[in-house]
Amino acid sequence: MSPKINQLVYDLPTRLFHWLFAISFIIAYTIVKTINDESIVFSYHMIFGLMLGFLIVFRIIWGFIGSLHARLSDFA
Repeated sequence: MSPKINQLVYDLPTRLFHWLFAISFIIAYTIVKTINDESIVFSYHMIFGLMLGFLIVFRIIWGFIGSLHARLSDFA
């Protein structure tokens, strides 16, 4: 019996995208549900929203130039 080898399917940029997207969404959602929109802290909600937009643009670009499993053509 051969030893089991852990092989990562997704590359580092794809993993970072998913974690940053999830964390940014949770923070932006928490801010909008807990902070008054006239507060100065509300500007962080907009910053995280912009970050989500940039992350989506990055993921689309990475879907064309990334590794084999990160490419959009590899989706089922």
